Amino acid sequence: MKRCLFMTSVVVILFSSILWAQKPHMCEKMHKGTREMKHKEMPGKIEKLDELGLTDEQLKSIQNLRLDFIKKTANTKAQLEIKQAELKALWAESEPTKDAILKKIKEISDLKGEIAMSRAEMKLEIYKILTPDQKKKLKEIMRKHLHMKDMME
Repeated sequence: MKRCLFMTSVVVILFSSILWAQKPHMCEKMHKGTREMKHKEMPGKIEKLDELGLTDEQLKSIQNLRLDFIKKTANTKAQLEIKQAELKALWAESEPTKDAILKKIKEISDLKGEIAMSRAEMKLEIYKILTPDQKKKLKEIMRKHLHMKDMME
C-alpha cells in the first residue's frame, strides 16, 4: 500500500513538474524590455500601466519588486504544487483517511496564505512608489475593473 502511494506520488509530481515547466514565466516576459512590459499584466492585475503615466524609474522599481516577489515565492509555489499532488494521491487511495486529507489541506492553505501575504507586501511597496495622482488613477482603474467584474457575474 505504501509503495503504491509512493509510486503514485512520484508519478503525479513528475507529471505536474513537466506541465509547470511548460508554462510561460514572468521572468521570460521581463526580458522583452521595459516598454513592452508596460503593456503586459503586472502586479495587481493592472493591464494598462500606461494609464498611470509611470516614469522609467518607477517602472524599473516595479519590475524589481515583481522579480523579488517571484524569487521569494518560487520555493513556496513549488511546495504548494507538491502538496496539491500529495492531496490528489491521498484522495486516490482506496480508503482515504480524513485526518491525512485535512492535514494536507491545512498545509496547502498555509502555503497559499504565505503567497498571499507576500503578494500583499509587494503591492503595498508598489503603492509607495506611486505619486498621489497615480494613486488616484489606480483607484479609478480598480473601481472600473471591479465594476466590470460585478457586471459579468
